[in-house]
This record gives sequence, structure tokens and C-alpha cells, in this order.
Amino acid sequence: MKIALVIFSIILLFTCTQQNHRGKLITINKPWFDSIKSKSDTFYIQHYRNSDFVTAEYFVNRKDSTICQVMKDSMGNIRQILVAKKNRKLFGAEYYKNGQLVASLPIDAEGKYNGNATFYYENGIVKSTGAYTDGFHVGNWRNYNTEGVLVSTDVY
Repeated sequence: MKIALVIFSIILLFTCTQQNHRGKLITINKPWFDSIKSKSDTFYIQHYRNSDFVTAEYFVNRKDSTICQVMKDSMGNIRQILVAKKNRKLFGAEYYKNGQLVASLPIDAEGKYNGNATFYYENGIVKSTGAYTDGFHVGNWRNYNTEGVLVSTDVY
């Protein structure tokens, strides 16, 4: 009986680890976000009446001209974060309703996408990977299905 329980536990542990590796949710980096909020000296909210975003919260640091815009849906879930400094985009992220990151997009000093990018499904599994140069797709972009299996490659 003990051996069966140990084997079941090992299978369960391996299965959970396998699922988390392939579909682990990537959500907001709380310490980073808290540091943005704590460094701000001005805060205000703007209300919207559309189906995607209901409120926008702004955290402003006037000392270094940084603005963080946080868009929330009607349930209070963060759906988008934009950070800009002196009108230049430094960071942008969009999130699904469950908090999962939609895409990891590298932004250069000019505010353009430059470098390797990854898009995700709502369950955390990779949807596509590729690279940007000056804001345009370049090279091979790999596309995966909802189970993480490669289904196609696009060449730019």
C-alpha cells in the first residue's frame, strides 16, 4: 500500500511539474509594480465606459518624468500596463483576464520592438516566438497550438 502511494505521489508530482513547465502562468511582477507605485508622487484615476477598460490608474513620478498607466477591466483585473519616461515608451504589457501575460515584447531606447518576443495563450502555453527589428517581424516565427506543439513557421 505504501509503495502504491509513493508511486502515485511521484506520478502526480511529475504531472504537475510537467504542466507547470509547459503552461505556467506568467503574471505581473508584483515587487516591480509595487516599486513603480511607491516611487510615484502623484496618483489619479480616469474612468471609461467601454467593454475592455473601465478605469485607468496613473502613477506619476515628476522627479524623473515617469508615468505608469494601469488599465483595469470591470472586475478590477489589470489588463494593460504602460510605462513611459519623457514621452518615450519604456515598457508595455497586456494581460488576459486571469492575469496571464499576453506577450513579452522587447522595447529599445527609441520605443520600438527590437529583439526576441514571445506570445502566450491564456493558459500560459507559448503561442508564438520570433524576433523584431525596428518594430517589424524578422526571421523565423514559430507558431504553436494550445498544447504547445509546433504547427507552423513563418519566415519574414
